[in-house]
This record gives sequence, structure tokens and C-alpha cells, in this order.
Amino acid sequence: MVFELHIFLWHITMAVLFVYGCISMALFFTSRRNLFLFYSLYLFLLSIYIFDKNSYTFQIPANTFTKIFNWYIQVIYHVAYIWFSVSFVNYLTHYPGHRKVIKQYSYILLGLGSIMFVYTLITANVDLYIDYFTYIHVPLIILGIIYGIYKTLLVKEPMTSFYFPGLISYIIFSLSALYLTLYPDPSITFEPISYLYIGILIETSLFAIGIGYYTQQIYSKSLLVEKELNTAQNELREKLRLQLDQTELENTINKLKINSLQGQMNSHFIFNILNSIKTFIAENNQEAAINFLNKYAKLVREYLKGSDLETNDLEDEINTVKLYVELENMRLNNSLDFKLNISEELNLRSIKIPTHVLIPFIENSIWKGLFRQKEQKFLSLDIRKENNMVVIRIEDNGIYSAQESSRNNLNLVKSMQVAEKKIDTFNKSNEDKISYYHELKEDGGIQKLEVPIPSSFKIQI
Repeated sequence: MVFELHIFLWHITMAVLFVYGCISMALFFTSRRNLFLFYSLYLFLLSIYIFDKNSYTFQIPANTFTKIFNWYIQVIYHVAYIWFSVSFVNYLTHYPGHRKVIKQYSYILLGLGSIMFVYTLITANVDLYIDYFTYIHVPLIILGIIYGIYKTLLVKEPMTSFYFPGLISYIIFSLSALYLTLYPDPSITFEPISYLYIGILIETSLFAIGIGYYTQQIYSKSLLVEKELNTAQNELREKLRLQLDQTELENTINKLKINSLQGQMNSHFIFNILNSIKTFIAENNQEAAINFLNKYAKLVREYLKGSDLETNDLEDEINTVKLYVELENMRLNNSLDFKLNISEELNLRSIKIPTHVLIPFIENSIWKGLFRQKEQKFLSLDIRKENNMVVIRIEDNGIYSAQESSRNNLNLVKSMQVAEKKIDTFNKSNEDKISYYHELKEDGGIQKLEVPIPSSFKIQI
């Protein structure tokens, strides 16, 4: 009876791992989401580990290599499990800065495990690897899991409802199997490995339910993305139509608004944004698409809100710039380090500048220089009072090319022309003039841009 229970659990476990592994791999090929890749890899490695546990059906010759490999394969599938867990609970969405730490943690586990594997093979010391696994690898895994659980509990993530019960079940049963393997108890009437099978069955069943919920959420979010995208496009199209209805007016400022809204945004920026959203949807990355679309919708609202204004508060303009930079940073895979420094002595609400005049300068820094930078990209926006002037200083570490003839660069030129017209129009109707300049440094191709504003131009300190 003892032997039959062991065999029965083995067959059930292998069948479950095979079915779930195939489903997960199929989901990966259709969605290209790392969650399914890591899970199928974990299930595959786990299947290898338990494949020879059924001595009734299969029997792999027991030698030094197979005995040590039996422990080493657990190290490998534990690392795969870590990355599956990170993806399953959306850990890096809440803690993007931890990606490097998790990579280093994985390298340490794999590195130590591999070094010990080679060493114990050379010395034929199976017991040494067992000691390493028990007293070094397992504590390292447990510490990592405890820390991950602690950080995950600090954020509201619905997937934890499936993950934590599965994780706890697996830990309890797998540690029980390990303990009884190392310290047999004569009162236990079945094979210790049966505990591991039970833990795997509970864990994978809960994860399967979670993945089903996750897939359903992806579908729902894709419908929401499509709806919000259509709404944002219709809103912008209607606003542009209303603006175009006024082109018959001879008012220079109103014409400039239309040129700004259409020439600056619609000609290339909107096209690139919608293309990015389309790419996210095509890759089934609905979370990124929704986040991207929400920021885009906010930016459009800011543009539409300010399109009827000749000038705007500097505070509102800064908020629009921050939204724009967040969007562009997502297109650059979050490789841009953006710093905003504002002198505390300035009341930004009292400072007026031409509406939407800053974004072309920021855009110029990003897409003429920073996008070529292979190292860390830095962009700073510094606003301070100097010599009775409010100086807006934009600095980056971009790499600039003398040959720039692409459509994107032509659009940048057009965008800068719109900004320059705004400044010229403003200067014609104001005693205090806005001036600006560009500077390219030879040592590293850094662009510096300053937009000084006279102190008499409605500044309150």
C-alpha cells in the first residue's frame, strides 16, 4: 500500500506538470509574456527532478553524477521559480529598482550551486553537496522568499491571493519531504517524497487558477485599452476639428495655437504615441498599454486645456513637461534619468510663459541627442532666479550627430519653429523679451539650453 501511494502520486504529479507546462508554453508563444515562460521552465525543471523518483516504472542508474545532479537540479528550478514568482505577483511593477538585485541574487544561487556541483563531481563527495544544499542554499532561498513576501505584502496586488497559499503549501510539504529524507521517521508509513508531490499538486493547482484569473484580466484590460484609446482619439479629433474651424480668423495668436496643436503634436508625437500603444497591445502587454494610455490622455487634456491660452502659468507648464517626459521615458524603456530642480524662492504660479513652449526644447534634447546615448541617459530641468531673471535651463548628456535628415528630425525642426514663433509673437506684445539659445559641448556632446525670463515679467518671490 505504501508503494502504491507513492506511485499514484508520482503519476498524477507528472501528468499535472506536463499539462500545465504545455499550456503555459502555449500561452507564452501567443502572448510573449515572461510569466508563462518562467512558469513553463520551472515546471520542466521540476519534472526532470521527480522523473526518476518512481522506481517501479523507471529506474535511472544511481551513480555519483545522478546523485549530485538530483540536488543540483533543485537549485536551478528554484531560480526559475524566483523569476516566475516575481512575474506572477508583478513585483517589478511596484519595485522596478529591484531588478538588478534579483539578478545578482539569482547569479549567486546559480554560481554557488554550479561551483559546488563541479567540485563535488571531481571529489565524488555526494554528502558535501547535500550539506551545501541543506545548510547554505535552502537558508538563502528562505531568506529571499521572506524578504519578497514582506515587500509584496506592502502593496495591494490581487495575484497574491493565489500565490501565497500555493507558496506556503509548497514550502511546508517540500521541507517536510527534505527533513524526512535526511532524518527518517519509522512511524511515517509512506515515502517522504510523497510530501513533495502533495505540495506540488496544491501549489500548481492554485497557480493554475491564478494564471486563469490573470489571463481573464489581460482580456478585460485589452478591451478597456481599446475603449480608452478610441475615446482619447475622438476627443482629440473633435478638439482639432473645432480648432480648424477657426482658421479663417486673422488672429495671429489663434493661428499659432492651431499650428502648435497640429504641427507640434499631431504630425509626429501623436503618431509615435499611438504606435507605442499599438505595440504594447500587439505584444499583449496590456498593463503597460493602459499605463501609457492614461498618461497620454492626461497629456492630451493638458494640451487641450491650454490650447485656448496665449500664456500659461509656469507651474502648469512644468506639470505638462513631466507628463511628456514620463511618456517618452516609457518609449525609451525607462532608461532616462530625469531630474527637476526648482528654486524654492520662486512662485511658479506668478510666472507666465507662452503655452506649451517648453516641450519642443525637451523633445529636442531627447530625440536629437539622448536617444543615441547607450549609457545612462540624463536630463535635467533647472529653474532658478539669476540676475533678476528666471532662468529655465535644460541640460542632457546626449550624443549629437551633424547629419540629421530623418523625418523625425524634420518634425523636430518644425516643432522648434512653432516654439520660436510663439516666443517671437510674445516678444512683439511685451516690453520684456524672452531669449533662448542652444549650446553643444565638444566633450561628450552635451546640449545646454536656457530660457531666461525678465524679472519684471510677473515674478513674485
